[in-house]
Amino acid sequence: MAEPEEQERLVLPVLPLKNTVVFPHVLVPLGVGRPRSLRLLEDLAPGDRTLAVAAQYDEQVEEATWDEVRHVGTIVRIQHLL
Repeated sequence: MAEPEEQERLVLPVLPLKNTVVFPHVLVPLGVGRPRSLRLLEDLAPGDRTLAVAAQYDEQVEEATWDEVRHVGTIVRIQHLL
């Protein structure tokens, strides 16, 4: 039996979302205002604005850590920044 091909691991920045779930292939406006989230968006490469988004467990948390964000999310590409 042939060995399964090793899958490439994709490492992306994660943008925690409050009260928002993003589904694949759906255009969704995201309101981003937290300083850390704004820096994340500013640091994205101009030619490849790809990141992961995931919902926070508690919307009251301002600076969510990895343990405060759901570990299932969606890979998104930022189309426009206003």
